[in-house]
This record gives sequence, C-alpha cells and structure tokens, in this order.
Amino acid sequence: MPVSRSVGHATLGVVALAGVLSAQPGRGAPPVAKAPLATPIAADSLPAYVRSTPPTDPVIQKLWQEGMERSQVARIAQVLLDSLGPRLTGSPNATRAQDWAVGLLKSWGVDAKKEQYGTWNAWKRGLAFAALTAPRTKPLDATMLSWSGNTSGQWVEGGVTILEPYENAEQYRAWLPTVKGKVVLVGAPRLSCRMPDQVGAFGTPGYIEALNLEQNQLTALYRGLNQRIPTF
Repeated sequence: MPVSRSVGHATLGVVALAGVLSAQPGRGAPPVAKAPLATPIAADSLPAYVRSTPPTDPVIQKLWQEGMERSQVARIAQVLLDSLGPRLTGSPNATRAQDWAVGLLKSWGVDAKKEQYGTWNAWKRGLAFAALTAPRTKPLDATMLSWSGNTSGQWVEGGVTILEPYENAEQYRAWLPTVKGKVVLVGAPRLSCRMPDQVGAFGTPGYIEALNLEQNQLTALYRGLNQRIPTF
C-alpha cells in the first residue's frame, strides 16, 4: 500500500490549559438520490406485526397519553445537553448532572441517591490552541482529548511527525526517543487533500473506489496502532 509519510518541514505550536477547496467552473455535484428508506411504506404494504388501527388497551392508551401530553424528555434534555453539557466521568459536569438528577427524582417522590461505583481521575477540559508556525502561519482548530495532560499554560513548539507503524512493543519503544520534543500526529494521513464531496463529484468511479479502499485500510491500520499503545 503506497503511502507517503513525509510531513516536510512543518512546525506546529500547541498550548493547552487543562483541504483546499476548489471547484471546476460550470460543474456541480450530481443530484443526490433519495434514500429508499426515506420513502413512506404504503399502508397496504405494512408487515402484519405493524398496527394499522388505534390501540384499545387502556394501559397502552395511558402510556401514549403520558408520553405525548406530559412528556419530560424535552425538559430533561435541555438541562443535560444545554445547561450542563458534556458529562465526562470524573469531570465537574458529571458531578453536577448526578446531583441534578437526584434532586429531580426526589422532587417526583423517588427515593434516589448516588452510589460509589469506582474511583476516577478528576479532569476538566480547559482552553486549547494550536497553530502552524512554519513554513507559514495558520491557526488550527484544536480540542483536547478526554483526560489529556496539559502544558501548564505554556506555549510548546516543535517539529511535526507522524506515528510510524510498528509490529510490537519493542519497535514502539525504540521509536519513541526519535520523536522527543515533536508534535506527533497519531491519526491516519489523508491520501487526498480534496473534500469527500469533491472527490465524489469530480472523480472517476475507478479512482473513487481505489482511494476509498486504500484510505479505509490506512485508517484501520492507525486505529489499531492507537488502540495498542496503552497496552505497552
């Protein structure tokens, strides 16, 4: 699988506190075909197990009424998704969400309480910044992975390299000293700078198939490499 792993002489700066778009004139993306499953099934074609008449069971009717007329889903979702936000285990938001859930259940008359089910490292996502500093400057989007370490608020700068495929722990440990002080990109390299929709619009079927096959193989390879690192 011919894959270039050269990253040139790029330099990346990172600090943490906790493709090219072009289009050919006169051409556009082909129309998107409607997904077959998006078309409603005709009533006379429904499977036998699908109800075609309203339920008469009073229990079912009461469940429907409760869910459709007194549902708390929107209220609960607004608090959890908007007000509280991400709730990573060990984070302050997780504790806030747990306390809120217990309070809500108690307000409904449920005898709720929190249970200790493990010991977790506390972690809170802070601000993160990254920028390409050579051969030209360019701000980059950056988000810390969960439970990442930090740079103590200091700007860290270094050359850029990628994770080299390895066969065993010995090869990985031998490679580590060669990247000291560098920013290591651990994701699979992209084989094309074109956005997927551009490739789909302007690429030949043979090229698209070959590119997708090689990219999927490379992605699977790097996913396996990243999953194995913590075991070393």
